[in-house]
This record gives sequence, C-alpha cells and structure tokens, in this order.
Amino acid sequence: MSLASNQLENLKPFSMLPSYVPKLTALSFQENLLRSLRDLEPLRGADLTVLRELLLTGNPLRDKELAKPGGDVVYRSDIKKLFPSIEVLDMEPVVGDITFAVDAMSMELPLSTKPGFFDSPATAAIVHDFLQTFLNLFDNNRSGLFDLYHDHSSFSVSLDTRPASTTRSSHPSSRDGPLFSAWKNFDHNLEKHKIPDKRISALAKGGANIINMFNQLPGLRHPAYPGPQYLVEGYQTGTGADLTLIVLVHGEFREVSSNTNGSFDRTFIIVAPAPGSRAAMAGMPYSVANDQLTVRSFAGNKAWAQLKDEASARMSNAAPQASARPPQLPDLTVLKQLQLHHQLDDARQNQVIEFSTATGLNYQFSLQCLAETGWSAPAAMQAYHNVKGNIPPEAYQLG
Repeated sequence: MSLASNQLENLKPFSMLPSYVPKLTALSFQENLLRSLRDLEPLRGADLTVLRELLLTGNPLRDKELAKPGGDVVYRSDIKKLFPSIEVLDMEPVVGDITFAVDAMSMELPLSTKPGFFDSPATAAIVHDFLQTFLNLFDNNRSGLFDLYHDHSSFSVSLDTRPASTTRSSHPSSRDGPLFSAWKNFDHNLEKHKIPDKRISALAKGGANIINMFNQLPGLRHPAYPGPQYLVEGYQTGTGADLTLIVLVHGEFREVSSNTNGSFDRTFIIVAPAPGSRAAMAGMPYSVANDQLTVRSFAGNKAWAQLKDEASARMSNAAPQASARPPQLPDLTVLKQLQLHHQLDDARQNQVIEFSTATGLNYQFSLQCLAETGWSAPAAMQAYHNVKGNIPPEAYQLG
C-alpha cells in the first residue's frame, strides 16, 4: 500500500488501518511531512503483525534522525520498536531482532570496576614497554618520538569540557586554572566542528606534522608509569602483516604553564614497522598508525584506585580469558569510515572500540547498545548482560 506524497504530518488518520488491512505486508509513507517518531505512533504498528517492509524516505523525520551521532543505528532500532515485524526499512534489511533497552528498576549501580584488560602476557609486556618510553619522551623530548610515526600516521586532540564528577579541587595539589585555553586551537572534536576545513586542519598527518603539533601543545608532566594513576588496556587483532595492537590509556597529567591538573584518555593503534621505515631503521619493534588524545577535567583515579594491585599484577602476568570473546572489529581503514559515516567524535569512537573489546560484540551492535543507553558505559554493560542470552550469533561476527 502506498500513501506517498500526501503531505501527511502524522498518522492519526490511519489509526484504524490494522483493523481494516490486518494482512498488510508492505507500506510506504515516502515523501510526506512526518517530523518525529511520535507522528508514527497513532498507526499502532505493532498490530500490523505481518508487515515486512516500510518506506519512510523523503520525510523530515528520517533526515533528522540520521543526522544524529550514530543516527542510522538508532533510527532503525527505534522504527523497529514501533513496527516490530518489519524486515526491510527504506529498502535495506533490518539487522538483528534485538534491543538494548534498559529497565532502570533492574539496574544495580554502580557496577563493579574491573582491572585493565590484556589479551595475553605478551601484549601486556609490549604495552608496558611502549608506554614507559612514550610518556617519558612526550614529557621531556617530543621530537624524540619522530621515528615512531610513519608518513601515513595521524594524530588528533579532542577536548571534553564537561565538568568531571570528581572535581579538580579534590586533588591535593590541584589548582583551578585555564586547562583548556591552550588546547582550543587543536581541538578535533567533530561534534563541535562542522566545517570541513576545520576538521582537516585539526588533524595532523605524517610524522613531521605530528611532531610539529606535539611541540605546539602545552608542556605536560605525567605521573611515573606504571602507577595507580593509570588504567591501561591492550589487545591484538589480525594476523601476520596485518597484526595490530590497540592500546587504551586513562590517566592524568599536570599542565606545566598553568600548573593545572587534567585527566586524559588516549588510544594508540600500533603496527609493526615497515621494512626500511624510520622506526625499523631505529630498531623500534612498533610504529604508531593512529594516536587519539582526549583531554578532560581532572577526575582522579578513584574509579580504579582500589584495583591498583590487581591491575599491576594483571599487567605483568596477564592471561587470556577462556570464556572471553575476541573483539569483532574491522581494520583501521574501515573503522575510520564507520566513524565518519556515523558522525562519531573520537571519544565516542573509542567507547565503541572499548565496548566491543569488553563484550565481543561487533562494531554495529556495540554502537547500537551504547547509543540506546545514552552513551553511558555502565548502563550499556548492564543492558548487554540483561539480554546476553537473546543476542543473535551475527552480533558476534565481523560485519
């Protein structure tokens, strides 16, 4: 049935449609004026039990939902909730009959904090060696990191200016200061910058440009590594020449010029150095393909401080988890394409990667779970465990 191009602003006139056409299998509302999900609700889509295909293209509703971060995933999930029997939406299959909706009454927060994850002792040793070297040079001689980045490496900084739940004043040596003022010109937060030229200029590509940006950033002092101020995770993906190491670091620093404490999240994508590259010639066992730094207000280490002994032991003697599923993530090029497609900033892209690492869900399902729970990692993890037994096998397959 086609109800296209009728200037419909809502579906109230069709509230009785399921009673008159209960066996309807395909329905089109293309090129109308539907602006929100609420405009669809009067139709009572759940009563169209054999509806298989729905078309909503050409409506402001669709454009509005797709423009949001992760919009495609959330849009398709929301429509599926209103029309649970559909298998095709806007001429594309609806993937996975699954929802991560959280029953707030069933949640027990806060969830217990876990130590940093490493997929093997070998990974832990590499990460430990890399971060000791990197943080020391970043504080004292950033130009010394030049060989670590190849000509196609990229580096970006994103600022998360939201107040931390633990204020800077709780730190015995912290002082209120202009933490973000010296970083603003380098901010690559895609939620803030919609102008393509700004997005490009804030991304450093190639070793020379990266070191040039490093040397323009404020001077920092990181705590001694390893130490209780850090939470670190690492895992390897791929095999052979495609072997890639993902390193996730959460920690703190002191900005030298303002004498202000800050917290940071940093994600490194590390690969083996290519033969003849600067890293290989310098005898380095690794090269950084991508480096994403998020700077935020000081939050301290209370979230994981009680686990420092366990985390330290895990770093030095990590063992694979027999029951853990390996993260189902595509290669770096596809990850970047997915980030741009879903309009995610670096912080949310990192959340998706971390969630996939923790659960074994593929990128699409990890994104869906986080988006449906308001990008709250604890809520997303609770939602995952609530429906874990009903998640289809394809959610754990590389899509």
